[in-house]
Amino acid sequence: MQKIAIVDKMHEDGINLLKNNPKFECEIIEDLSKSNLISKLPNFDGITLRRGKIDAEILEKCKKLKVIS
Repeated sequence: MQKIAIVDKMHEDGINLLKNNPKFECEIIEDLSKSNLISKLPNFDGITLRRGKIDAEILEKCKKLKVIS
């Protein structure tokens, strides 16, 4: 099962689409502080975001990451 981080808010239909897919385990991350993102995001295979910013320092910690959308 792929772990997907939903960074910040997105339309409920999009969240439901991901959550109802048995191939994905999703978590919504609303705390966009850099320290929180560095702490949480390394555990995920994919990240979807709208307003959040993922910089090089955060990406360096995300060894499992395969996709950002």
